[in-house]
Amino acid sequence: MDGNGEPARRPRLSIVVPFYGVERYIAECLESLRAQSFADFEAILVDDGSPDGSLAIAQQHAASDDRFRIVRQHNQGLGTARNTGARYAVGEYLTFVDSDDVVPPHAYRRMIASLDRTGSDMAAGNARRFNDLGVRDSWVHQVPFARPRPRTHVREFPSLALDRMAWNKMYRRSFWDREGFAYPVGLYEDYPVTIASHLFADRVDVLATPVYYWRERDGGDLSITQRVWEMDNLRERVASAERVLDLVADESTQLRGEVGRHFLHIDVGAVLAALHRAPADLVESEDERRREILELARRLVSRIDADQVALSSPFDRVQAHLVLEGDLDGLSELTHYRARHGRNGSLQVREQGSITEFFRDLPGLDAGVPEEIYRVAPARVRLQGTLQDTRWVREPGGGDALIIDVRVAVDQLDLTGAQVFLHLVSPSGRSRSVPSHILTQGPRRELRLTLRPALLAELDDPGHWRLEVEARVAGLHRRGRVTGLTGTRTRWSEQRLIGPHLWAKPARDQGAFGVLIRRPEAALTEVAAAAAELSLSGWFVPPTTREDTPPMPVLWLTLNNGADVVPATVDLAPPRAGDPVGSARFEALLDAEMIASHGLEDHITERSVWNVRMAVGTEPPVSLCHPSVVGSAVAVVGHRRVSILPGPTGLASVHEEYAHPSVDRARAEDGAVELSGWFDRSGDRPSRARWRGYITPDNRVDVEVPVSWCAEERRFAVRAPVAELVDRAAAARAEAADVVEGDAATSWALWLLTEEASPPPPRCPGVSAEPAMLSVADVHRMPTALQAGGHAVTLHLGRMGRLSVVVDGA
Repeated sequence: MDGNGEPARRPRLSIVVPFYGVERYIAECLESLRAQSFADFEAILVDDGSPDGSLAIAQQHAASDDRFRIVRQHNQGLGTARNTGARYAVGEYLTFVDSDDVVPPHAYRRMIASLDRTGSDMAAGNARRFNDLGVRDSWVHQVPFARPRPRTHVREFPSLALDRMAWNKMYRRSFWDREGFAYPVGLYEDYPVTIASHLFADRVDVLATPVYYWRERDGGDLSITQRVWEMDNLRERVASAERVLDLVADESTQLRGEVGRHFLHIDVGAVLAALHRAPADLVESEDERRREILELARRLVSRIDADQVALSSPFDRVQAHLVLEGDLDGLSELTHYRARHGRNGSLQVREQGSITEFFRDLPGLDAGVPEEIYRVAPARVRLQGTLQDTRWVREPGGGDALIIDVRVAVDQLDLTGAQVFLHLVSPSGRSRSVPSHILTQGPRRELRLTLRPALLAELDDPGHWRLEVEARVAGLHRRGRVTGLTGTRTRWSEQRLIGPHLWAKPARDQGAFGVLIRRPEAALTEVAAAAAELSLSGWFVPPTTREDTPPMPVLWLTLNNGADVVPATVDLAPPRAGDPVGSARFEALLDAEMIASHGLEDHITERSVWNVRMAVGTEPPVSLCHPSVVGSAVAVVGHRRVSILPGPTGLASVHEEYAHPSVDRARAEDGAVELSGWFDRSGDRPSRARWRGYITPDNRVDVEVPVSWCAEERRFAVRAPVAELVDRAAAARAEAADVVEGDAATSWALWLLTEEASPPPPRCPGVSAEPAMLSVADVHRMPTALQAGGHAVTLHLGRMGRLSVVVDGA
């Protein structure tokens, strides 16, 4: 419907989508709404006087889907446009979407199901950030949405006060009207309404599952929160923060502190960062501008309780002190320090008689700023154990050994001469020390742990054995888990047999790295693909029955989010040598076309991931172990690819995804790196390739190169001219104002430009560039570290499986 008329029906959900100048993004946003599995909605598209082609795109959607209707107004800003949409909304529930973002398909179904179940006034869900490199977790949402919390409240869970966005929430309309909510005029209009809704709601449902994808615009097309140097932007940011501080002024110390420390860490830092980020052509009077930036920061810092400032990090304490002292030179030095080194700074150790004291070595420590501001309590001196690499090697005498390299740091203290140990902790909490040897000394020590077959065989307690590091240095004794999964090989490292039907795999559990020991009840031994079918076979341990023939098993394919379940009947097969005693054998066929017909679980990653489980009789279903030696199988259905492969924990999974080109071979030759792979999509072929280097998130450089193509095998090859990549990156780096000095490595993404016989359903209309993916099945068969033209080149499995090539320019 085009116009301001009322809808002919009363939907359960009203979605308000204001838009202005988003011609590049709005189609993708509206398509994500059209793809919602919860269909009983109206989408009110508020044209806020958009000057580009956004209105025409919105009108196309309204003409083809009567759930979309358009309301037009003169440009009045995002807050007013949201209020306009809310006035026209008639649904039982109300939610807001920014027109350059994307909503995953099952988001609204989950939120409404939660509100229907609990009766809460509002629901808020997790969010993720995305750009053309891929998807990452939203930092500000990690703590509030770490786990689901139905019927909670910000006074019970003060970290919810960090949830300041408008778009990851759904309101019961009666609650919205009862409280008379309306967004204020101006920028940063989200937070005052968001914090008020958290305070005034009787109960709030918190969903840990991402319900929103927040776009990080690339290049010169920046969003409001990215335009940090504009003075109007900064003024409105501070005014919004002051409104929030007014709202929490009478709340508990804990809640006020959560909000105040958040503003000190995020908003004060963002205001002060403008001291050196402004493009030269935007600055009319540098001195006047710097004075106003200082005054804006002072307005915020003066509103934050001094005892809450004292609980903040040393960097934030130094920042607050310099602001209140009016020390512009010190603040400039501090913001430049942050741009180059981050917020922590190295740790300085001083002996005061029998007492050891620790200080952050930040600007001003030895230049008159009170020393206590830099002091770090010993309890806050952190131990970090970070996984660097893990791989299997064949022992000369037979059997497989697991090599694990760990980097250990205690807040940048020099670990030369320190005592450092590694331990494996069983699922039941039993700890055993494991031998290691030192690879490097210094502020960060690197250790290598070799788990040989005899030691692995002793880890017979099934479950996750986490790896912990212990260190004694500078009078401190610290012990903690090893975290991090870096590089291509770690997440998809292989699962190896270490004993009779006992498997081991490097893996992560709730952020902790370790060794997963598995004694499976069912396992795959073969997978294959033919046409649009995937075949799989293996063994399972049937439940004990009085019958000679075990019950017929059923395979269940369940989406990661649990939204859909697809059963597949299996057949029993004759047993084979090597199967466990008492087990039975099965064979099954999966219909790839049927799997692809369910649609995408995730619109941004363009992928659905199905867990494969087996149910036998009345017993609970069990997951299927998928040993790495079994490999993977792929069936192509139109523009979609359906594959069965081992997941990150070694269990069988089915991936249904867009059939991007996939790299499976890499080699270095004549100063270049050659990448090759397959592009199995009917009627399509790559015509040329584009290497895109990311100097900073807002500064990138493109290098186009030809593509070799073998139509018969449907394989492509692309050469990376390493010298040209290094030179182009160096030139762009020299022009960039906010590049960290000394960092000469550049991450490159490979895009193939295609000639399409029949265009696929596009995620982003009008874009024909295909990101090259790194085939998970071939991760262990490819070299990931190469030398070309005197430069180190590293291949990584990036976000969403995209290939990332890091070239060291040093």
